Amino acid sequence: MAASSIIGQLITYLTMPILARIFDPHAFSLYADFFAWVIPLSVLNTLRVEYAIPSYSKKTEQFRTAYDAIIISLINTIIFTIPFIFYVLISSDSLWYYAFIPAAALLNSMPQVLFFLVTKQLKTNQTGLYRIINSLANQLLSIAFGLLLRDVIGLILGFIIGQFIGMLVLCYGQVHLIWEQKSKFSPHLFLKQYKEFILFNTPMGVMEVLQISSIILLISYYFGDPFPGYFYLTWRVLQAPINLISNNAYLVNYHHCSEFKIKSLPYNKLIIDQFKILFGIAIIISFVIFLFGNEIFSLLLGDNFSYSGQLAGNLVILFSMQFAINPFSFVAILENKQRELLIRYGTQFLLNTLCFVVLANLNFNIEITLTTFSVLGAIFHAYNFYWYFKLARNEQ
Repeated sequence: MAASSIIGQLITYLTMPILARIFDPHAFSLYADFFAWVIPLSVLNTLRVEYAIPSYSKKTEQFRTAYDAIIISLINTIIFTIPFIFYVLISSDSLWYYAFIPAAALLNSMPQVLFFLVTKQLKTNQTGLYRIINSLANQLLSIAFGLLLRDVIGLILGFIIGQFIGMLVLCYGQVHLIWEQKSKFSPHLFLKQYKEFILFNTPMGVMEVLQISSIILLISYYFGDPFPGYFYLTWRVLQAPINLISNNAYLVNYHHCSEFKIKSLPYNKLIIDQFKILFGIAIIISFVIFLFGNEIFSLLLGDNFSYSGQLAGNLVILFSMQFAINPFSFVAILENKQRELLIRYGTQFLLNTLCFVVLANLNFNIEITLTTFSVLGAIFHAYNFYWYFKLARNEQ
């Protein structure tokens, strides 16, 4: 699974230079605004009840949970569609494609539900194939539509159809088993059964995705086009080492530290040793980006996006800490401190957002605003790591 994940990520990043030469910063700016709405709605669609699937041992319970997640997603999609259609009808802006946001969110959340289900059944070949085909479909279709249309709709259609194709891969062998669990949907029973998952996983998921969504929308509001496009591509490029290295480190360390926890042994030394390695890598990457960001982004994405390299230099402190510290967030799960973790994430999000809004209202430019935002976020990550380290000593 790790290999297919890496291949899928590589497909995404290797095709980004092509997309950046087809679509201009304005198109990516419009797509960034579109995407900023899609990802939080994707979380709210299912309310993250699919996270309950791994906790069930019986297949009937697993398929029933998948069925419930799909039904609540369809209901929420209908609810979300109404205000977006209303906005498109009354808005003087030519943002007619906003009507596609609920559908895009649905097609972003459905594969998540099916992925949990297929993973629980240990069908690694199917999940691996999904990662690769999903990345290929998204990127190649965006390129194809971009060559035909040369407009933001090319990126949107590539995403929507690519997600649908990926979903079909995960549907194989699952649809009829999910459908066998159909019954009358009861909101009361739904909330009663998944209360714990909704109370923690939904707000946690919203907080996670708002880290990028809220900043895109704030940049769009305060600084305007094409800065959201520059920021979006900067974020995607800086996410590359996190997705390729840091996320896999999370899985490996989670497994190893779980074994220590089962034996009631401290695992803080293991964490600090892994942190030193990741932080060393982060320092090297950050140093290169800080010195040569403009040149690197010009080479990768073309001269139109050289300014993304400047923004990368402003954000590099935050991404260094994310790269080195996010792989240890599982400690809060092992030590049953999810509620406290949620409070920490919420506090970080609110203060970071407040910092951005205050600086923007004081008419600081985007570079100073993002640098301050980055430093504040890095301080929060460092504080969280100290908390993880304390928890891992098993002294509480």
